[in-house]
Amino acid sequence: MTDKMRNLHGREVVIGIFDYKPFMLLDYEKQPFFYDRSENTTEVTIDGTDIRLMLIFCELYNCTIQVDTSETADWGDVFPNASGYGLVGMVLDRRNDYGIGGMYLWYEAYEFMDMTYFLGRSGVTCLVPAPNRLISWTLLLRPFQAVLWMSVMFCLLLESIALCMTRRWEHSSNYHFNSWIGSLRFGCISTLKLFVNQSTSYVTSSYALRTVLVASYMIDIILTTVYSGGLAAILTLPTLEEAADSRQRLFDHKLIWTGTSQAWITTIDERSADFCLA
Repeated sequence: MTDKMRNLHGREVVIGIFDYKPFMLLDYEKQPFFYDRSENTTEVTIDGTDIRLMLIFCELYNCTIQVDTSETADWGDVFPNASGYGLVGMVLDRRNDYGIGGMYLWYEAYEFMDMTYFLGRSGVTCLVPAPNRLISWTLLLRPFQAVLWMSVMFCLLLESIALCMTRRWEHSSNYHFNSWIGSLRFGCISTLKLFVNQSTSYVTSSYALRTVLVASYMIDIILTTVYSGGLAAILTLPTLEEAADSRQRLFDHKLIWTGTSQAWITTIDERSADFCLA
């Protein structure tokens, strides 16, 4: 048994191949020629990285290579009843002894087959459109997050209430100044003016109202300074939309998957053992 493993005595080894550079190359003009079971002729030349490994194998163990190019469906696929078509189906039906040339980790195929040896690692590279630059009115809101915007609104509301209450009791003897509507209008307008760094024409002699105005103005200066710095950074550095660099993002972007072979499409699948996007 050991001698038969080391010397096959010229036994024919059938390889199912198709033209798939650089792993497998078919040529009907160059020499040397090999026997092709599909066309029943010897006028076919084979070459490629995987083919040369098989040629070296036959030199070492004294075997003869025969070619079968009858299947035109490339790698093919496997059906649930353990039958198939293409190169995979030829191996399952034992019409060929070896299946080589870019055999990737397809879950359906290896439920019924086994990988003899890995010759190298490969991955599927998806070419997707470059992310577009985000240009929208929402850029004005991006310097602050939602929680921070709520905090700013709450702070401005407290300023309005504080100015309204202080203005309400500034001149309690005057009916015009003593009205709640006038005090509320003064508090809201003064808060908005201070927030955008605008002065007010109202003259007050109350130290309490002056103190509240100064405190509100200092708080608003801090808020506007932080906001201006964040907005300047966003407008200076371009903001791009989310890149389609995963299966879910490919789906979210509604991109149609296409390729030169069905193998590239089936490899982008959640059941695949390996998934690579670059």
